[in-house]
Amino acid sequence: LFLNPALAGAGDAQMRVSAAHRRQWETVPVPYLTFAAAGEAQLPWRFAKSGQLAAGVSILHDEAGDGDLSVTAIHAFLSSRVNLNKYQSLSVGLSLGGGQRAIDGSKLKWGSQFDGELFNPTQIAGEIIAAPTRGFTDLSGGLNWHLDGASGISLDIGAGAFHLNRPDINFLGMESQPWSIRLSSYAIGVVPLSGPWQLRAHATVQMQGTKREILAGTGVLFDMSRGSGQALLLGMHLTTRFGDAVIPAVELHYGPWTAGLSFDVNTSGFESATNRSGGPEIILIHTIRKVKPPELFESCPIY
Repeated sequence: LFLNPALAGAGDAQMRVSAAHRRQWETVPVPYLTFAAAGEAQLPWRFAKSGQLAAGVSILHDEAGDGDLSVTAIHAFLSSRVNLNKYQSLSVGLSLGGGQRAIDGSKLKWGSQFDGELFNPTQIAGEIIAAPTRGFTDLSGGLNWHLDGASGISLDIGAGAFHLNRPDINFLGMESQPWSIRLSSYAIGVVPLSGPWQLRAHATVQMQGTKREILAGTGVLFDMSRGSGQALLLGMHLTTRFGDAVIPAVELHYGPWTAGLSFDVNTSGFESATNRSGGPEIILIHTIRKVKPPELFESCPIY
């Protein structure tokens, strides 16, 4: 959902609940903390015979820096998917939400509090933060093209655009400071290999103002179920954030549950402050899939 609103309700699960926690740059004096959770569901209403609607909701809380600069936001999502043919579908999604940004000015240190020899926290800073909290509304949208090949190949290509209404995020109460639009584009693919193996690969490019993030990675998924009737899969992946870090990750699927752990290893000049330790991220996902009756027979209760 944070990559593209059109991915709300994507996949074959009727419902999905997910959560993620990230603690970044532990060796920096004030670590960056992020928590996110989301729920999605495919809606029972269809349109144009092959159209599928889905809805979702997400919550995000992020803290950064000495002044506890934070963002707390809640968003609602709505997406629609239309099957182009037997193997291809196109989705469009919208997101509308809001929240607030906040900062604790009492935790900041100013040059005016340096008396020429020492830092004096009791000295009046002379700095005024007019609005330590700032509310905002937020609008986002995106498109996604999905392919389910006859040989089991799966591919998603899409793009999302966030903060389309460019809400004002200025704390100083002066001229407005519009939030820069964030653009994301990606390609995510799965290719079955021999036996219980699957090859997965992805690439993502995100842009916001003058900032750029480029990710590319690959990995394998190994099916350890062996006909047990309960899904059991192990995944291992390696991703590169160009110019910044390498990111090993491992994931475990058991029945409707998925758990994942990744860790950033800094390779940029910032490693002198982080000691190469970017930080861990933990995810947990629960999916609900309905068992469909056979298409050619009427379902009948079993006694």
